[in-house]
Amino acid sequence: MQHTIDQLKDIPYPLTPAEEIASRIARLQAGLGEAGLDGALLVQNVDLHYFSGTMQNAHLYVPAAGEAALFVWKSLSRARHESPLRDVVTLRSPRDLPKLLAERGYTPKRVGLELDVISVNQFRSYERAFVGVELADCWPIIRSVRLIKSAWEVLQIERAGEISSAQIGAVLNALQPGVTELEAAAAGEYAGRVLGHEYVVRMRGLNNDLDVGYASSGPTGAYATGMLTCNGGLGLSPSHAQGASWRRIGHGEPVLADFVGLYNGYLADQTRTLCMGELPELLQRAYAATRQIHDAMVAALRPGHTAEEVYNIGVALAAELGYAENIQGNGEQQVSFIGHGVGLELNEWPAIAQGVSEPLQAGMVIALEPKLAFPGIGMVGIENTWLVTDGQPHRLTTLPEELACVPA
Repeated sequence: MQHTIDQLKDIPYPLTPAEEIASRIARLQAGLGEAGLDGALLVQNVDLHYFSGTMQNAHLYVPAAGEAALFVWKSLSRARHESPLRDVVTLRSPRDLPKLLAERGYTPKRVGLELDVISVNQFRSYERAFVGVELADCWPIIRSVRLIKSAWEVLQIERAGEISSAQIGAVLNALQPGVTELEAAAAGEYAGRVLGHEYVVRMRGLNNDLDVGYASSGPTGAYATGMLTCNGGLGLSPSHAQGASWRRIGHGEPVLADFVGLYNGYLADQTRTLCMGELPELLQRAYAATRQIHDAMVAALRPGHTAEEVYNIGVALAAELGYAENIQGNGEQQVSFIGHGVGLELNEWPAIAQGVSEPLQAGMVIALEPKLAFPGIGMVGIENTWLVTDGQPHRLTTLPEELACVPA
């Protein structure tokens, strides 16, 4: 039997409130007006979800003034159920977009596209469809709108943080002699899944596939990876060279449990260092140093500082403590960031990184993740997701920060 959306309304299924969508569109329209754009045509799935409430296969047109329209290829019924927008109609071909806009009184001369993600072929198809229309980049405007989280968004991220805590807790409980990284990671993945983890960790950009969580142990924690991260793990094959491997976790080795909680599309990032037995003194001191670096950065995580200033505080303290060669990786694995924005994507703005002069604002959600790598030995570190406020930042991830060990 084929069920319709109406028949499935008794199934718990969170939707984005209409007032959230209206506020986001209003802020986008203000940005379009300031940039001299007549409208924006959005196709990237996360942007669609953010501004329309649905991630169905569609094009969303947001005029600089007027009512937004969602043109859906598939599935129209789900899009109408999930989105509070009033104008949600069928789209048979992108070539029909200019005609559909004209029917609504929109004859734009300058239209914004998400040029950070659409392909050259897509761009050329829009050029052919929109004859005589200038196509410009509207991603910076979208990014500025998504930068500040509402109270409703923060609640979703807090729920994601609870899921992340359950994941890492399950990894800790799975540690026993003979267990593999994969088995420990799978315990964390299962714990998150049964709490509603949607399992797709989204990162903007090309080839940014990412595991739900990493559970790397001993030397694999500091193993080089092509991912833009300081901790990647060995993985299971060259086709997915990151995350847990078949390696058995040994006594006294650091287990870096880096798990992304996900609820209703929203992410929370959290890392804890675990072990069976007792870590060597070298790594105990290093973990204490990452907590010290983390706390110093948190103290600066407030309006009045820039992202780069927070990064510089972390790097300077790491060097002062004797870990300049270990912070955020070692050698080719070392990266020049110690944090990142978090929301519907894991690499949101701003990056807490060298050269990022973005001023911090209340409402930003940022993960801080100081980690120290020791080639051939392993990696230790801590990560929490924080809400920037006008006062003290608010922690959205809840696990205790102490080193967590179980008897060997």
